[in-house]
Amino acid sequence: MPAALQAPDWVSPAPVLRVQPRAHRRPAATEVDLPRFTDPGKPTVLLTLGTVFTEGPTLAAFVETVADADVNVLATLGMAIPQPPEITSRGEVRYVSFAPLDQLLTDARLVVAAGGSGTVLGALSRGVPLVLCPQGADQAITAARAAAAGVASVVGSPDELTGAVTRALQDQDLRTRAAELAADIASTPTPADVIAALTDPAPRA
Repeated sequence: MPAALQAPDWVSPAPVLRVQPRAHRRPAATEVDLPRFTDPGKPTVLLTLGTVFTEGPTLAAFVETVADADVNVLATLGMAIPQPPEITSRGEVRYVSFAPLDQLLTDARLVVAAGGSGTVLGALSRGVPLVLCPQGADQAITAARAAAAGVASVVGSPDELTGAVTRALQDQDLRTRAAELAADIASTPTPADVIAALTDPAPRA
């Protein structure tokens, strides 16, 4: 986790080597063909609940209220939903069963998610701000830290997502802070750098 997402009073009990988080990616030759929108001029919002908390009724509630912000919604179905939920809302919705997060973020101006660390760190590595609605596990903690860092807004239920998405898309401070955090992430050592440091026989201070 970047320092901005850690609790201000947290102290590691052991030495730390920072490593650069990245959105999941695959070689370009294996990229998924993503669906296109009728009006590409509208902002695209990526909606993903990850692989654990994606289930039919919850996803339907998220998609309905996000699309009511009159945006293009690219929603992931996770691993367990065979059919996308039917939605009656203002915005256009496209579904994808699975694609690497790095590719899904290509056109996204905003990410709506439950607050899993992989999604949050992946989005912020690309400078994309978030609206988070925690569903369980450690998501509430991650969401609170992202809000404190100024890179996300947090809501308590899907009913609040329409307004939260509208406000987030208009919030330049949110976007600026996300870009600053992306620059900080980009400046940290890559996984290859960290592996090299760990396997270097020279003693470290």
